[in-house]
Parts: sequence; structure tokens; C-alpha cells
Amino acid sequence: MPWFKGDDKFHDQPELVYLSDSAVCLFWCALSWCSSAGTDGFVPAGQVPRLKGGNDETAQELCKSYLGKPPWWEQVNGGFRIRSFLKFNPSAAKIQVQRQYESARKAKQRGAKCPAGTHTGTPGGSHAAPVPVPLTTKSSNNNGSKSSEKLGAWDRFLSVYPKRSGDRGIAKGRDKFMSLLKSGQDPELVISGVERYAQYCQARGIAGTEYVKQIPSFLNGSCWLEEFTLPKEESRPQQVNRLPKLTREAS
Repeated sequence: MPWFKGDDKFHDQPELVYLSDSAVCLFWCALSWCSSAGTDGFVPAGQVPRLKGGNDETAQELCKSYLGKPPWWEQVNGGFRIRSFLKFNPSAAKIQVQRQYESARKAKQRGAKCPAGTHTGTPGGSHAAPVPVPLTTKSSNNNGSKSSEKLGAWDRFLSVYPKRSGDRGIAKGRDKFMSLLKSGQDPELVISGVERYAQYCQARGIAGTEYVKQIPSFLNGSCWLEEFTLPKEESRPQQVNRLPKLTREAS
């Protein structure tokens, strides 16, 4: 079950003066429920009465604007949406990708600890001698090979990262990239995310501008896990060839 995040300045929000205790309770209970259900901040209308402090009146309190500020909730088709949910919490899709990655990483680690064809148990009963597990020695050549692989992964990352107007933060980005690989992060997953981001920037027309994220910001925010949904292309009518057909008159 994921943890959800909230604003640590919540206690100082001036809107609290206008909200009932029940509405505040509903707000936090809804945050918890959305995180558990993976709805990205959507609260179905039928779920509101099941939450502490939840009813039509308190839900409408949260949908009102106070002191000229945007409301905390907005009414949408089928229920309500917590406006700030995705500001402080990752999307359900991002959590799912991270879980899949962690599952694959742990499975890979378990496989590395028990190489194929080796046993750590004692076959033939408890009195049998244990079968030794062959040990591998790391040489300087192996270390050099791993270092070359990391540098190669960085070069691939940098080659697909979208161009940006101004500094891309290459030096700090390289340090962060190497740190991620050292911690066990799969470079292919990161590079795949960069490819999606490059396509997104190209489709939005922001490639080569200052709106492209700097590399350290992209890596520190784990942005390679984002989906980066491409904008839908407008349907264009098929071009019809209206050139007249030329015929040669018979002589």
C-alpha cells in the first residue's frame, strides 16, 4: 500500500477558517482513500458518504472558493476531483511502473545469488556434506568492463535526450545518472523513459526550447517513469489528386 503526501503548510491555510471540521476530515480521508484505490485524486460520489465527515454538504464546502483562491475540490462527472492530489503524489501509472521495476530487480538479484547449477543445501539428508558453491573473483578487467558499460549507457542517454535552449546540466546529470546505476537502477528503463520524453517534446513543439527539463531535474524527479502521453493528432482530410487525366488523341 503506498503512502500519500500532503502539504506540510496545511495547518496554516487561511481557508480553514471557512471550513467545518467535518469538511477538513473528509478532505484527508478522501486523500487516503484515493491513494489506496489508485484513482489519481478522483472521489466517486457514492464513496463520499462512506468517508468520515462525508456528505453532500461537506463535499460542496470543499468545492467552494474562499478568499479568491481555487477550491480544494472540483465537481466532475460521477464525483469529485482533489485538485492538489497529483501535485504532491505520483500517478497510479507511475507507481505501477515502479513496482514492476522493483519486482524485476529483486528477481534479478535472487537469480544472481543462486546461479544455475549450484546448490547451497545439503542433498542426501542432513548428514550429507554440503555442496560447495563456486566463487567468482572480480578482476580489474571486470571492473573496467562495467565502467565502460555505464559510460556507454550514459552516451546513449545523452544522445536521445531532447535538445534544450541553454544549459542542459550535463555534468550534474552525468553524476546523477552514474549514481542511479550504482544503486541498481536499470539503464534501459531510464533510456526508454527518455525516448518517450523526447517524442513528447517533439510532439508538443518544445524541443530545443527552455521548456525542456534540465537533465538533473529529469533524473531527480524520476521522470523516466512518466507516461508522457502524446497529444492526439488532428485528423486531416486525404489529399485528392485533381490533376486532369491526359489522353493522347489517336492520329
